[in-house]
Amino acid sequence: MPYSLKQAAAACGRSRSSVYEATKSGRLKAEQDEKGRFVIQPDDLKNVFPEHSENVHSEREKTQINEEKHSLFLQTIASLENTVEALKDGRNEWREQAKAAATTIEKQAEALAMATAASARAITQADEMRRQLGAIEHTKPESKADTLPTPPTDARAAVRPFFWTAIAAATIAAAALWQLWWPWWTGGN
Repeated sequence: MPYSLKQAAAACGRSRSSVYEATKSGRLKAEQDEKGRFVIQPDDLKNVFPEHSENVHSEREKTQINEEKHSLFLQTIASLENTVEALKDGRNEWREQAKAAATTIEKQAEALAMATAASARAITQADEMRRQLGAIEHTKPESKADTLPTPPTDARAAVRPFFWTAIAAATIAAAALWQLWWPWWTGGN
């Protein structure tokens, strides 16, 4: 790509007047375009001003490489920003799950504490009842009522209480029947 006089001066690191003097003296080959402006080929410029021209080409290459790197950096930054947003969303989701789990654990801990307190009260009451029962058993005198009666050995003695009970029941039943039957038999009088 050909240079203008100004571009050639910038490319070789000289002033515009130095490049113009080199074209006028014939050291630097330059052509004129249809508008009368000088057009200088990069190879010709390199032949006349070699030390700075190579630096310019390397600078252009560096610039081009830097532009490519810049583009890659921008793409990488955009990708990383997307990753950061995804991580933030994931973090927020995990945070909500952790809060829900913590709430559940707190409720379960409260329920466990209440159950533990109720259990402790029940154990205390049971211990108190055992203590009272033990005190009652130790203070209670032994009586003959605690022992079982021995059955009579004689058969008549065994039947006697049942016999008198049966006679008393028969007498009561006869009196009740008489009360019911007599008014019916006599016609209500």
